[in-house]
Amino acid sequence: MEVVIGEHRWLVHEDTLLWIPAGVVHSSRLLGPGATVSVYLSPVLRPAGERWMRPRAIALDPLVGAIMRHLPGRALSPHRRASCCRLLLDLLDEAEDRDTTLPLPIHPAARAVADSLIADPDLPTQLSEWAALHGVSARTLARAFESQTGHGFARWRTKTRLLSSLTRLMEGEPVHRVGVAVGYATSGGFIDAFRKEFGTTPAEYVRLHRP
Repeated sequence: MEVVIGEHRWLVHEDTLLWIPAGVVHSSRLLGPGATVSVYLSPVLRPAGERWMRPRAIALDPLVGAIMRHLPGRALSPHRRASCCRLLLDLLDEAEDRDTTLPLPIHPAARAVADSLIADPDLPTQLSEWAALHGVSARTLARAFESQTGHGFARWRTKTRLLSSLTRLMEGEPVHRVGVAVGYATSGGFIDAFRKEFGTTPAEYVRLHRP
């Protein structure tokens, strides 16, 4: 699932849940067949601390998932529902964060480039070619990515490719095929880049995180 919140794009997989504070405008779309489960809680129940004031991608504990599926659409007594919510929040307070967010530039030309690469991460188009396509200088695009995403263009594109690979890997596609689909000429190049980003190989990542 893809969720866009402000200047950030989040990739939410089956092993991840997204915490969105009340009042935060966002959009979402499924990237493949599936369903979502949403639990809406009163803001007064929000855990204390600054980290709960902003959106967060969080590792999905199996018990958290069970409680989230238990709550919606059930005729629970107020006492039982309150108990479930307290346990849910207590478990969330100890959950680890997932680094699956990608900052988006706001400069119109840079954002158009970003959207194109998100849709087709294997595009080999270079920065100078993107600049000519959108009628701006390469320097303008480079500055926009650096100042508005915190990453140079090459680093941003690498992060986009690796984050895009997660969906395919979690769906069971072979590593070599995923690497080609997100723009890597060889499996070894993809595995090396993946290990640098996530600290493990693609196969090990799937083994650890796939439900």
